Amino acid sequence: IDLGMDQHKLIQDIAIRWNSTFNMLVRMVQDKDALVLFLSNATKLDVTIRADEWTKMANLVKILGKFNEITKELSFRKANSSEILGTVEGLKLYMEQNYMDSFENLGQTVNEIKAQMKQYFQRFEDNTAL
Repeated sequence: IDLGMDQHKLIQDIAIRWNSTFNMLVRMVQDKDALVLFLSNATKLDVTIRADEWTKMANLVKILGKFNEITKELSFRKANSSEILGTVEGLKLYMEQNYMDSFENLGQTVNEIKAQMKQYFQRFEDNTAL
């Protein structure tokens, strides 16, 4: 069945690279119509993606998109510690202002992301020499 869409391969998640999860979700959201059609016709597969799960994926793409943007930006140049800390603080504020209450089913996910960020960047925040 031709849906008039560009043909893509799905992107597989790689556990050690967070951005592979982001790229996989982006591709799934982009190709939602094709995936829904495929899954509805794949009688040997017992897989269904509910509407609320598609919404959650789209919202995760929005959240992780900011991380992806910052990761690319900081990867292209050598950032000093104060730039990294400023970026992390800006990202925390951005998440609080935009995502804490707006996605009813992602509050826990956002809190987990923030906790992981705090754990990862705590060594920078605790270093008074920076």
